[in-house]
Amino acid sequence: MMNLPKKIHYFWTGNNIPEKNLRKILNIKYQNPGFEVNIWGERNIQSLVINTLRKIKLKYHGTDFDIGEIPINFNYRNIETAFRSLAHQANTLGSVQLAKLNCLSFLTETDSRKKEENIQRYGDYVDLIYYLQHVYHLHIMGNYHNYAAASDIARLVILYMEGGIYLDSDVKLSDPDIKEMINRESAKFDDLYIQSDIALGDCTGKGWYSTEKIYQFGNAIIASMPQSKKTFDILIQMATALKRHHLYSQIHQSPKFNEISRIRSTNRTRQIDKRIDFALKLEKSNQLNLNVKCSMLNPMWRTGSMYPSQKVSKHDREKNRIDYTMKLTGPVFLIFPLNPKREDTLPLKHRLMSKINNDSVFKKVDASGKWAILKNKKYSDEN
Repeated sequence: MMNLPKKIHYFWTGNNIPEKNLRKILNIKYQNPGFEVNIWGERNIQSLVINTLRKIKLKYHGTDFDIGEIPINFNYRNIETAFRSLAHQANTLGSVQLAKLNCLSFLTETDSRKKEENIQRYGDYVDLIYYLQHVYHLHIMGNYHNYAAASDIARLVILYMEGGIYLDSDVKLSDPDIKEMINRESAKFDDLYIQSDIALGDCTGKGWYSTEKIYQFGNAIIASMPQSKKTFDILIQMATALKRHHLYSQIHQSPKFNEISRIRSTNRTRQIDKRIDFALKLEKSNQLNLNVKCSMLNPMWRTGSMYPSQKVSKHDREKNRIDYTMKLTGPVFLIFPLNPKREDTLPLKHRLMSKINNDSVFKKVDASGKWAILKNKKYSDEN
């Protein structure tokens, strides 16, 4: 059993944070004295929170007062600093790992070869972290921004560097009974623990003790120890998978695809990697035009349709954006590294738990995907 650092993290970008979300954050802060509350975002993050704070009205003895006049002890953090620190850490870890593989090459020849092949295809640790940061930036810019995917990336970067608990801003605590409120002498999150270095929280509001067999775990509630090897590995796997996906999407649409698709393997990932190897050779010999740096996103992920002329309903485009986000950066992606045996439910060691039996902790998480709703307006950068 591991006690988490007393840190609660949020991420916000775009417009001012909605009042209903900020009230939930304030309530969580109130019920967790002694916990550091960090709200991460871009350089303007403080103004996006303060602007809303100034509009919140609370009643005290029947009189309205502005909560903005009360000092709220939030820490406003720039996510770019976390990315920079992570890149520095990746450089150190990459050097250590390479030295280790060189020393043990007679024992780990296959692992060493696979690592070298992946570096040739997708880059080393530092390259992959910078690529992840690039994808993050693509998702917060433009008319088809995807703040959900951006926050999927940001939360893992934050948790690796700092440790603690990350919550989506709309996550709400369960309603405590009067007896609990009166008798509680410590922070509510003091009852939470993990059994490994990273864990997901239950999305149904029910699975917060070990006897419950709950099947819905997501990344709206996620916790990690700082400098967790598993969390770092997930970041590298995510960056590698994203680069693999975007390279192969280009290859699939290229005039050379029929030739490249003759390369076969019983392992799908291995097959894609070998096809990418061949495509990169064609690109080096100027026989194929590839954006090797993958500087653009797959249009299906960004806009929900592959081509501007493609007739896809607004509903289906929004569904495509949700599906791609879930698979590429969201909960569906996380299931692979955290539940490799594909058990019916998430292994206990990767479940964020409460020490208190029958403790619901949070209410059911809203997973409706409202963020994916598209405006009716057409944009020139549709693809």
